Amino acid sequence: MNMKQPATAFSFKKNTDVEALPHAVPGTPKPKPAAKPGRKPSSDAGVRQKQVSAYLAQPEWEDLERKLDGRPASTVLRNLILDYLKHG
Repeated sequence: MNMKQPATAFSFKKNTDVEALPHAVPGTPKPKPAAKPGRKPSSDAGVRQKQVSAYLAQPEWEDLERKLDGRPASTVLRNLILDYLKHG
């Protein structure tokens, strides 16, 4: 098998004659947020492993949605359950 050698050796050369972005300037790094968004670490009681579910009639669900005022239903219901457990 006869393989031809290139006439010149391959090399990377720096393009000194090209200015692609003359207005580009390195910016200052953005500050990192204080805390990550998303679920917070587990509570003092430990990891939440048990799920509670219930079915509501349509009028009951509409009343609950009205009371939530945009808050997550799971958080409100969990707080109600914890309050009930504390004060019985």
